Amino acid sequence: MAGLFPFFCVPVGWQSGLIGSPWELDAAGPDAFDCWGLVEHVWAEQAGLDLSPFRAGEVSGELRARHKQVAVWTADAVDAQRFIALAQPRPLAIGIVRHKRFPVHVGLYAEGGLFVHACQDSGQVRQDRVSNYRTAKGSRLTGWYWPAATTLRVKAA
Repeated sequence: MAGLFPFFCVPVGWQSGLIGSPWELDAAGPDAFDCWGLVEHVWAEQAGLDLSPFRAGEVSGELRARHKQVAVWTADAVDAQRFIALAQPRPLAIGIVRHKRFPVHVGLYAEGGLFVHACQDSGQVRQDRVSNYRTAKGSRLTGWYWPAATTLRVKAA
């Protein structure tokens, strides 16, 4: 199992420069992010892994449908085994938020039990405690995932 998780160093506090950045649909940084764009940006910066191919296809329809599609791409990648499920989160693990059984949002795990995500409702990148993350609409974190790619460029701490 250890071979599935190539080692790389994630610096403590990687998220500090991102907190408060504005939310913008289809944005992948560095100045604004949607939820998947934040995941793409952080993985590229911290691990040298390009996750943009998972954003394949056209996003169409009203804003609500477009935003949810970002999370659906992530769920599809999990189903296709491009991501593997983790029993416990680790820094940069991708968390999927679901409403009932449907994926609606994604974010990243940060040390100290924090969920870092670009939130449309607040209009910015924020961090919330994993232990009590639940939206007013009843959506909740349902799992942590890791890219199944085996070649990562290591970033220095």
